[in-house]
Amino acid sequence: MAFWQDTNLEPKRSYRFTLSIAGAGGNLKEFLIEKVTKPSFSISESEVKYLNHTFFYPGRVSWNDISFTVIDCLAPFDANATATLMDMLQASGYNIPEGGDAGLGTISKKRSLSALGLVKIHQYNSEGAPPAETWVLNNAWIKEVAFGELAYDSDDMQKVDVTLKYDNAYVTIPGRGNLPNGASS
Repeated sequence: MAFWQDTNLEPKRSYRFTLSIAGAGGNLKEFLIEKVTKPSFSISESEVKYLNHTFFYPGRVSWNDISFTVIDCLAPFDANATATLMDMLQASGYNIPEGGDAGLGTISKKRSLSALGLVKIHQYNSEGAPPAETWVLNNAWIKEVAFGELAYDSDDMQKVDVTLKYDNAYVTIPGRGNLPNGASS
């Protein structure tokens, strides 16, 4: 039987999501986030040679960066993605040296985590609430921001691309709890 004939089965749809970011540096409006990549990981390998053979063993898990695109707005001020991301940069500890000030503040992981806050990706079913799947990124911080480009021949909306680095992630699925550890939510 094909999946569309099973009334209890509903495929996940890529347009049913929200990304919530609300830290000490401000918050990005969920409805302005156009797209986001879900977490992914890779497992390293160790090679062992024995006589005429080579064997491979799984190694460490590394979580890959995620990226998202947010639509920038001029007003109101709290929807201005450029201003919010620059506030997050400053809340991370970055200071531009001005005049006699040497800009002695430096970025730290503790401040970067606080500036971004808890990062969650919610994926929904057709009912909307509660989320059918929630990814939580542990210890996420801003790795890269690209404020887009301007062009006279384009009437596209201004977009900002952001890349986040994080230590690890888990997913919460109703009825299954937190995966991979299995602790209930």
